[in-house]
Amino acid sequence: MNITSWPVTERPREKLLAEGAANLSEAELVAIVLLSGASGLNVVDLSRQLLSKFGGVRGLLSASKAEICQVSGIGEGKFARLSAVKELGNRYRLAE
Repeated sequence: MNITSWPVTERPREKLLAEGAANLSEAELVAIVLLSGASGLNVVDLSRQLLSKFGGVRGLLSASKAEICQVSGIGEGKFARLSAVKELGNRYRLAE
């Protein structure tokens, strides 16, 4: 089911804005970064698939471009967004 057909309160971006990022699942947070799903998968399901395949957030953000881009529906654009999030996290940690 396409995210746009979900109740507004269940959509990841709207949920983040209403409740704060801490109240979202890892899959919902990844979904916000990815922006779109893949053929036959909405973005939250694609995020769950990625998290499962790579063993969670640490595994996903540590995976190589080749590993991540092997997943159907993941191309260089989505890999770039994930890489940017990882780098922002690193810089935030180093700035403390």
